[in-house]
Amino acid sequence: MKNTNLKRSLLLFGLAFGLTLNVYGQLKDLTKRGNVKLSLNKDQPEQKTAQEEPETLLEENSDEKLPSEIIFAAKEYNSFDEAKAHAVSHVKDGDPLWMYIKTPQPIEKYVDANPNNKDKDGKVRKFINMGIGRQNEPNGDYKACNVIATDEEAASTELRISLSPGTVRKGPSLTCFLDIASGFDPKLRELEIRLYAKVDDDKKVIGRGHFTLDLTNGKDNYTTIAEDFRKRISKGAPENNRVPKKGAFADDSYKNQALKLIRAKEISPLKIYYSVDDWQVMLNNETDVRDHRSLYGAYTYKKADKCLYGVFEVIQNWNVIQGKWMEAKIELRDDFPVSCEMIQ
Repeated sequence: MKNTNLKRSLLLFGLAFGLTLNVYGQLKDLTKRGNVKLSLNKDQPEQKTAQEEPETLLEENSDEKLPSEIIFAAKEYNSFDEAKAHAVSHVKDGDPLWMYIKTPQPIEKYVDANPNNKDKDGKVRKFINMGIGRQNEPNGDYKACNVIATDEEAASTELRISLSPGTVRKGPSLTCFLDIASGFDPKLRELEIRLYAKVDDDKKVIGRGHFTLDLTNGKDNYTTIAEDFRKRISKGAPENNRVPKKGAFADDSYKNQALKLIRAKEISPLKIYYSVDDWQVMLNNETDVRDHRSLYGAYTYKKADKCLYGVFEVIQNWNVIQGKWMEAKIELRDDFPVSCEMIQ
């Protein structure tokens, strides 16, 4: 029975990351019995891996006057001009870093918006390509990723994003800077962030921002921050997460077993319920014989001043020889932030 453990992990993982991984959907569909294959549709577009030698992307004159401005600051400010008065150009291991972008026209004019590239809500993604490379060497980037703008941001001429410690955004959260800061050999680097946009159907640099990344004393702090940011991304942001809907499954015995495990983690649920209508049965890929079946549920709770939810999976393996389902096992995932209105 190959890949059984992987299937179980993917199922529970997918249900917990409803918005981030777009797997949760309508859990009532899980009532269908049979061999179910899950596809993890990442909200985050593929990013290029950091490397010592940049790949050739585009040749530009670094002295050319560009329409957009990029500056950096150590904290969040209300506007580009306010941040510019406190701009920084030297960053050490662990320093917070905010990027501020100002464009002459609304950002909407510069975004790439392919009608076939939509998020899980069916909205077309509006993004600008961002690359990080050496200063004054515009022929390539160490790493490239997409800055996806919300509708409000696209209508504005300013955009601010936390590069460190990072902000969990709907769509991809920008890990580019932290990937470089934690992934390269620790030393002094003169870096440049470049924005690329489609101008007259051609990809061009529309803005550059310079700063010095000083890791001469190590990169331990950025490594820790990068790991923490990835965990926060995996949990999602309160404004983006959704608590699973209640299902019709009615046998309380498994829910009560889950409740004991939840309380053992010093969590006192406000609500606990099944989020499916029936068991989901998984078959062995090679023999089409029953392999295991699962039930799913959710629970809501508060921790300090945070509103959170978790999910549980009840798993029963099928014993071919005895011809029956074995004793149930229960797995938990929790601490997913959510807006407090959703757990009332």
